[in-house]
Amino acid sequence: MTNTAKLNEIMRASGLDRAFIAHMLGISSSSFENRANGHSEFTSADISIMRDLLNLSNDQLMEIFFS
Repeated sequence: MTNTAKLNEIMRASGLDRAFIAHMLGISSSSFENRANGHSEFTSADISIMRDLLNLSNDQLMEIFFS
């Protein structure tokens, strides 16, 4: 399950908006919201792209996506 609070914190700090991240993932904004809010899961490809976009460390990846 996604740690929504931590993901939101990192996205705010990055300056990237949700619509841009959704576009980079190749999904709609509503699909991104469903994934970010834990209603569906991010794919491994999504996580890889977000790691690069948001410059996530391994610890941040674990905290956000695997805790």
